[in-house]
Amino acid sequence: PGAQRLARIALAGAFAAMLVHTVGYGAFLTDPLTWAILAIGAALAARDAD
Repeated sequence: PGAQRLARIALAGAFAAMLVHTVGYGAFLTDPLTWAILAIGAALAARDAD
């Protein structure tokens, strides 16, 4: 549980950084890193649901 919590915190931080970065960056939804972060977060959430 500790490692998963740390992974979630890291992903939340990375996503927050992406959101702040989009203030001067107009292609947020087309950035592959955005979708990779969301996919990893969804995989962690699905793993917890099992």
